[in-house]
Amino acid sequence: MIMPLLLIILGLIFLYVTYERQRVLHLISVGEKIARSATPFSRQLPKASLRIGIVGDSTGVGAGASATEYSLAALIGAKYPQAEVVNVAAISARTWQVIEQIKQLPGHFDLIFINVGGNDNVHFTTYSQLDSDIKHVLQLAVSKASHVLLTTPGNVGTVPLLPWALRWIFTIRSRFIRRIFITAVDATNGDVQFVDLYRDASYDPFALDPKKYYAADLFHPSDAGYADWFSYISKQLDSFRW
Repeated sequence: MIMPLLLIILGLIFLYVTYERQRVLHLISVGEKIARSATPFSRQLPKASLRIGIVGDSTGVGAGASATEYSLAALIGAKYPQAEVVNVAAISARTWQVIEQIKQLPGHFDLIFINVGGNDNVHFTTYSQLDSDIKHVLQLAVSKASHVLLTTPGNVGTVPLLPWALRWIFTIRSRFIRRIFITAVDATNGDVQFVDLYRDASYDPFALDPKKYYAADLFHPSDAGYADWFSYISKQLDSFRW
C-alpha cells in the first residue's frame, strides 16, 4: 500500500507543479504586455511652485493601471496641480537601481517619492544588500529634496501570480523588508517619512479581493489597487509643509 500511495502523491505533486508553471508563465507574459504599455506620468511646468521627483519600480511607472491618470504618480500630480513632476521610475527596478535614478534627477526637489522593494522580494535580494541599498537611496534622496517619502511594496505574499505553495515565503520576506525600511527611515532622524503599505492577509484588500485590486497579470496593482495605496500616501502628504 505504501508504494502506490507514494506514487499517487508524487503524481499529484507533478501535476500541481506543471499547472503552476504554466499558469505563472502565462501571467508573466500578460504582465510583460502590461509593462510595455505603461506610460509614466510626468509634467513639465517651467514656473512650477513645487517640484516632485518619482523614483522606483513599475509601481512608479504605473504598470497595471488602465490609464496613466490612475497611476500613483498621476494621483500625486493631481493632488498638486501646481507641481512639476519628474518621473524616472523604471519597470523591474530593484533598490540598487534607484540609486542611479536619484542621481539622474536634475536639481533640487520639494518631494522625492520612492516606492521600491517588490522586485527585491521576488528576486531574493539578500537582506544585507537591501539594507545597504535602501540606506544609500535615502541618503541621496535627502541630499536632493526637502521632503522624502518612502513606501513599502505591501504584502507580496498576497500576489496571486506567485505559486500558492510558496507565498508564505514572500510574506515572511515582506515582513523582513518592511523592518529593514523602517529601520533605515528611523536612522534619518525625521528627514524621511514612511508610509506602511504592508497588511496581514486577513484584512488586506489585495488578498480579500484580488480580482479588484490586482491587474490582469495578478501581479501589478489595478486602478483600485493604486487608489487604495494612495489613500494612505495622501494622508502623509497632507502633513508636509511646502
